[in-house]
Amino acid sequence: MFVQSAELRILGIHSRLTLEVSCQLSNIARGSCTLSFHPVDAIPLHALGKIEVPIHRPVMHGDLSITRSLFDLLRHELRHVTSRPASIVLALAEEIAVTSLGDLWLDKTTMLTVRDMSVILPLV
Repeated sequence: MFVQSAELRILGIHSRLTLEVSCQLSNIARGSCTLSFHPVDAIPLHALGKIEVPIHRPVMHGDLSITRSLFDLLRHELRHVTSRPASIVLALAEEIAVTSLGDLWLDKTTMLTVRDMSVILPLV
């Protein structure tokens, strides 16, 4: 998925930080995804979080926990305007059914586990 926008949210009296990233999907037609990143001291075993895939719209929402160092790196690097957008690749525990035209093929709203994540940040 390609990053379209990012914002830092400071929530509540305890100032809980959340990095909210809006993305355009690259492998699903007309799809978008909002990812909420939360900094944690230790990554939970076998999963970074969950992503919800609604049945009627290709608008997904993910809630992910990442290390504080990665959170700080993303917060810093996503500030820069580059010639091409940053990319985020999520490794899901289950496959998502997609038609030959690239449309979602679901019979119900689905919650998927995110196992891993890669980020590509353009430097120039």
